[in-house]
Amino acid sequence: MFLDSVKDEVITKINEATQQHKGIKWYICLRIKLIRKVSATEEETCSPFFRSNCQTTLQNEIPNMEMAIKKVLTSFEEFQGRGSGWVIESIQYMELMTAAY
Repeated sequence: MFLDSVKDEVITKINEATQQHKGIKWYICLRIKLIRKVSATEEETCSPFFRSNCQTTLQNEIPNMEMAIKKVLTSFEEFQGRGSGWVIESIQYMELMTAAY
């Protein structure tokens, strides 16, 4: 899964930011391109954003990436739920947003 493959890199970036600012607030945001069949010849696409909750990480703390990933996946599952037929076509980008705490 994409989030697992970038997890270590995100943790490294968070740790670098906490060293500079003694602590940060952060969240991750993904933009995913989804596609679904509307009819036999027609497809519909959309590109929603899915983000984690804002978290605080202080110097020498381990960022809770598991909670961030879980929130993103839960939001995606809710969007995709109820037989909507949406399928991931691509992950357009992921952002790590940080602010000094």
